[in-house]
Amino acid sequence: MHEDAQHSQDTIVTTKDLKNNSNNIGLWILNLKTLELSWSQEAFSILNKPVTDKFEVSELLSLLTPDSQQILVDQFKDLVNDQKSFTLNLKTVTDTILRFHG
Repeated sequence: MHEDAQHSQDTIVTTKDLKNNSNNIGLWILNLKTLELSWSQEAFSILNKPVTDKFEVSELLSLLTPDSQQILVDQFKDLVNDQKSFTLNLKTVTDTILRFHG
């Protein structure tokens, strides 16, 4: 496990939660079967991206520094394979810090 990773309690987020988000928190859901991401409008706003129906995993990773990309991929594998939750603060290519919970 990476030093940047901190475990958090599991949270279930639904598509309805994405639409009704009023906490100024960007939310996203990854469909593990299709690898399709669904994003809240706030997530697009935080990332200065136009709101679209689809946002690919590769697009998300491209926003992160190479080290941060690898940390997120490794932690996500642990989440899927071993149900290990995580909280990460990862650096983007524009020097912004994004927090990820899984």
